[in-house]
Amino acid sequence: MKAHKYQIKAYEGVMDWTHGMGQTQDRLYIPGQGVFAYRSKEQIDFFSDDKEVIAEAEQAIKGTLNIEGGAKYLGEIELPEDAILRVVSAGKSLSQAKTIFQESARTLVDLL
Repeated sequence: MKAHKYQIKAYEGVMDWTHGMGQTQDRLYIPGQGVFAYRSKEQIDFFSDDKEVIAEAEQAIKGTLNIEGGAKYLGEIELPEDAILRVVSAGKSLSQAKTIFQESARTLVDLL
């Protein structure tokens, strides 16, 4: 399965951004599926199928993404379809679970 790899500068918070202490984040755009972001095997940042994140990925690939530190397109790569589909499926499940958790937590806080 074909995917597009690119890099951006990622910042943990405002202080990191203010002091220019970003880290390089690799992102993998999987057309029609979403974006997978990581900094290392130990630092998996996110999977998103949000339209805004996908649009940002498409801009990065075209070289038109205007962000602090820029984006560097690393090219199109071929990856095993089963590996991609497992990440996409798990990423979507994780996103759903996060949404359910946040809604449930808000309800609990309201009861307190």
